[in-house]
Amino acid sequence: MKRLLLCFCLVASFPVIGQTGSFVDEDQLQQPSALTIRSIIFENTGRLSEPERREITRKIRREGELPDHAVALAEERVREACQDEGYFEVKVSGVAEHVAGKDDGQFDIAVKVLDYGKQYRLREIRFTNGRAFSQEELLKLIPVQPGEVFSRARIATGLEAIHQHYQDAGYLNITSIPNTEFDETNATVRLDIDLDEGKLFHWGELRVTGLESQKAQVLTDGWEDLRGKPYSPDALREFCARFFPAADGTDPAKYTKSQENETMGTVDVSIEFVSPWWISN
Repeated sequence: MKRLLLCFCLVASFPVIGQTGSFVDEDQLQQPSALTIRSIIFENTGRLSEPERREITRKIRREGELPDHAVALAEERVREACQDEGYFEVKVSGVAEHVAGKDDGQFDIAVKVLDYGKQYRLREIRFTNGRAFSQEELLKLIPVQPGEVFSRARIATGLEAIHQHYQDAGYLNITSIPNTEFDETNATVRLDIDLDEGKLFHWGELRVTGLESQKAQVLTDGWEDLRGKPYSPDALREFCARFFPAADGTDPAKYTKSQENETMGTVDVSIEFVSPWWISN
């Protein structure tokens, strides 16, 4: 269950007064009279920082629709915040209470941490089935080191960084599956990340339209320096910077489209000029 919980977690405006305090912000005056969150009350959330409680409050006020939805949202956000601090077994309960004597739909949201459970720390991270990059290079992309709190958000940030790193190197279909092993005795977690790097994409064909043939030839000739090399967004930006004059003030991205060719393992590029352009030497 813990493995399922962690995989789900990874995949998947005003200060709060005190530990159990509440507050009312000016935004409530602009909400529809049929539904108004008067205050949000936090109980037993002392292990969360005040900025974390502020951010939870903003999200509830911004996203909460009906009372039941606002309660579920409050529980989810508090649970996530606790998991970001390593408390993966946290139990949270919330309730919506109508404000007595109010006929305009005002209610309070109370959310309480019933039990934090153990605080888990990272024991080890291992990558499997990865060939393009070393373990050491990939580990540097995850902002959690062994011995530190096993944070849901920081692990998710690391996985996103790994995906971006692979895609920037031409592995456009990279996928990763995180698997966890909990050590209950020592309250530690080992994270195994199974990588499927997919195909390495290379630069393919360049198609130029809307430009006189002589200037189009300048582009296609320059493209030969890229054709067949591993795909990289930086390479395309450098190509555009080389041939499109910055003084023109037009973003080449508005004219440039990339399309993956899964069968060939290439990225083809089309540049469509909608108005006359001139090419720099």
